[in-house]
Amino acid sequence: SKANGRDFQPGNDKVDLASFGYKDFDEVLSKITNNNEGHAQFSDQDSNILFYGVTVEEFSAVDFILIWVSEGKKGWGVPLDALNRT
Repeated sequence: SKANGRDFQPGNDKVDLASFGYKDFDEVLSKITNNNEGHAQFSDQDSNILFYGVTVEEFSAVDFILIWVSEGKKGWGVPLDALNRT
């Protein structure tokens, strides 16, 4: 069957990439391209994610989780302004 509509809403949904060890959004962005059909596709470390109906240009740092949190301690990766948004 063919997908119908978007499966990810930039600004609302989040992708957890904390285990990938990225240091910032630019590093994530370098792993995402628009495929031949115009959909964003993330490819790195033997993982692939197709964002149907979404282009690379629509993503921002708040769409990705790049930190780990353990016992109240924050790890690395997400810009502080993204962490403080509620």
